[in-house]
Amino acid sequence: MCLVLSRAAKLPPHASKVAMKELQRLKKLAPMSPESGIIRTYVELLAELPWSKSSPETLDIKKARQVSCSEK
Repeated sequence: MCLVLSRAAKLPPHASKVAMKELQRLKKLAPMSPESGIIRTYVELLAELPWSKSSPETLDIKKARQVSCSEK
């Protein structure tokens, strides 16, 4: 299941490692444990993030500050 999740979600190696670690923790917990719900939600979030997509936006702090100051 871990490998399938990693490939289907196109997770990068670092995110795949984290997801697999969390899934191993989830296996050890009781299904009705509050922590199991948190881990499941976290792994689902990792799987749903658009890892293979990027935006053409540039993150320029100076430009953002100028725009922010000009709006006042």
